[in-house]
Formats: sequence, structure tokens, C-alpha cells
Amino acid sequence: MAGLLLLLLLPCAFGETLTLKWNELQGAVRQREATVVTTDNKQFKGVITSVSEDAVLMERAPGGRVESAAIREVRVRQVKGPRRAIFSAGAGAGAAIGLLPWAISDSRVNVSDGKRIAQWGGITAAATLAGYFIGRQMDTKETVIRIGK
Repeated sequence: MAGLLLLLLLPCAFGETLTLKWNELQGAVRQREATVVTTDNKQFKGVITSVSEDAVLMERAPGGRVESAAIREVRVRQVKGPRRAIFSAGAGAGAAIGLLPWAISDSRVNVSDGKRIAQWGGITAAATLAGYFIGRQMDTKETVIRIGK
């Protein structure tokens, strides 16, 4: 089971790496949430408002700008797609149907009906939540942009 999960998540573990010229950066990152990584490994997260000739202007950066000479890479994460809903529904339905015989089994002595329903509902909710996070991981794409000379 763990191997299957690893195979499903493996394609998502790798992002796309682009090498762009400085004048192409504006179209790729403007008005998007991004992380700017500097040459001394400082990270600034925020919305890039514009790209000037010598700096990236962004919210939450010191002075609102990061000089182009100090930028090592720009990381842009994008989360979209239907996998969150699909995995949530699939995991929740699978757990609910799969655990129903266990929940209503008469072999579980000294367990009240309320406790059986609560256990079944809790496990189903946990499976649904786990499905959501697995789907979110698969829906997330990170693009690393490096500046070419």
C-alpha cells in the first residue's frame, strides 16, 4: 500500500524548472504569490507586483524590492485541479463502506450503538481528510524560475 501511495505522489514531488531572461520574468510572475530566494538563501514570500529593470517589486519584502543581482531563483506554487475532491470522496466513501460491517458487527460486545456510530464516523472523517491532503499534494505544481544571463 505504501508503495502504491509513493508511486502516486512521486510525479508531484518534482516541479518544473525554467530558465528565463530577466525581461521575460515580468510575464511569468507578475501579480502572483511567489517565493524569491536570494544568493545568501534568504526567502521573501509575497505577491510580486512588478519587475523593473534592476529589481523585483513585491509585498512583504524589505523596502518592497529585491535587487536582481541578489536573486538566485523565484518559486511559484500553483494549486488547482480536481484531485482534492476526487481523493476526498474516494477515501471517505471507501472507509465508510469498508468499515460498515465492522461498525455494525455483533461480535463487538459491550460497545453501544452510539459508540459504534461515533467510531465509524471518526474513521470515515479521518480518511476523507487524508484523501483531501493527498489530492492537494497531487494538485500542487511548483515552478522554479532561474534567471539566465
